[in-house]
Amino acid sequence: MLTIRKNSDTLVIVLHEIYGINQHIKGVCEKIAELGYDVVCPDLLDGKPSFTYEQEGEAYQYFLNFVGFEPSAKRITFLIRQEEKDYKRIFLMGYSVGATIAWLCTANNIKCDGMIGYYGSRIRDYMEINPSCPILLLFPEEEKSFDPEGLRKELLEKQMVDIHIFEGTHGFADPFSTKYNEKSSGETNRMAEDFLARMKENLIAPCGMNCGVCVSYLAMKNDLNKQGFRRTYCEGCLPRGKNCLHMGGQCEKLGKGLVRFCYECENFPCKRLKALDKRYRTKYHLSMIENLTFMKEHGIENFLKNEEEKWGCPVCGNTICCHNGLCLNCGIDKLRQNKKYRWDEER
Repeated sequence: MLTIRKNSDTLVIVLHEIYGINQHIKGVCEKIAELGYDVVCPDLLDGKPSFTYEQEGEAYQYFLNFVGFEPSAKRITFLIRQEEKDYKRIFLMGYSVGATIAWLCTANNIKCDGMIGYYGSRIRDYMEINPSCPILLLFPEEEKSFDPEGLRKELLEKQMVDIHIFEGTHGFADPFSTKYNEKSSGETNRMAEDFLARMKENLIAPCGMNCGVCVSYLAMKNDLNKQGFRRTYCEGCLPRGKNCLHMGGQCEKLGKGLVRFCYECENFPCKRLKALDKRYRTKYHLSMIENLTFMKEHGIENFLKNEEEKWGCPVCGNTICCHNGLCLNCGIDKLRQNKKYRWDEER
């Protein structure tokens, strides 16, 4: 296993191709670490020397016979459960077979805040998967066994999946491969870096609502409907393209995306925002106006740190829901007993 710890609150788990942890994968891990993230790359070959590119056929057969997609997904799920107590966010980044393994993991009830997949061609064999976190998939325009554009159209029907197609063929991001495409590699690597950075702040809506503590988002993250509940799922206002659920329909500037946050408007705080803020302060222990004022004065990075401390579950490290005061991971029994539970209520 390749491990780089930098005392970050975010872990990126890198899943290698059929070749193992080779020069390319080591370079990927080092680059991610330079961005300030902790990195773990499990050795799915279990100590076997990495294969060369000339051994592609042998490497693929070894993977199918001795490694496998589903066994590897179980292994990575176990790894995430070991690591989750130490991190606020965990991302998966996979290449080729590693991307398909990561895709399988997103269906499990685990802490996964996002997944990036480079040319995960075998994802097409697992189209029943409905991911529980935002997904960025990066495919080449040329694949021997399937039509990337056809797969893209199918995948775009799923929630939270963003998929792009680039010039080149399978392996375009590997600078040690004859299939390397410098242009596509640069574009996709920048896109992956932006995805990792954006996931932190994309859950903060323009009105100041932290969608990461909303009951609909946390129900999705913890997949409550698989546990006998009937909840509406939502990946957040911005990720689902609604800009702002509360204010977008009443405010032209928000509706057209002219401002990122309400504090950028000369009318801040407006009458509509004040009414919304009063409701949330009264019922849900949250003030949009206070959130926006803090972000304006101290920046979104400091706001995100404060939010993690404020809403972090002291028992399991997951997230407290602002709408009921429960951790939907370890406090689920209270919600099961009283599905209308609100902040320290007894049944």
